[in-house]
Amino acid sequence: MNLVLICLDTFRADCVAGLGRNGVVKTPCLDAFAEESVVFENAFGEGQPTIEFRRALVTGMCTFPWRHDYDTRGLWPNGRGWHKISPDHDTVAEILLQNGYTTGFFSDTYHMFKPTQNFTRGFTSWE
Repeated sequence: MNLVLICLDTFRADCVAGLGRNGVVKTPCLDAFAEESVVFENAFGEGQPTIEFRRALVTGMCTFPWRHDYDTRGLWPNGRGWHKISPDHDTVAEILLQNGYTTGFFSDTYHMFKPTQNFTRGFTSWE
């Protein structure tokens, strides 16, 4: 079994033609992929911006209210929620890796790979 999670930043569902909401922008690759996939059409991130939402997505831990207050010195932006994933929180990738899956991570979001972050935890490869 394969598990592929696609998380597109600042990308609305109505921009995907295959979801039946868009006749202008053509998305043939996403449309074909969606036809063979489970598509969650009523799923929403609990907050913005990218880092806070993705931390919640990969750990299953709610971002709000701010229960996990970590030292953000040396981080930019230096605000609540921009910290590393806590060592106490397992990630989906770590759990999959422990159960024999090969894991990979691809992103064009710089914050995911910054030396002050640890979002690559549990991935055997990333770029």
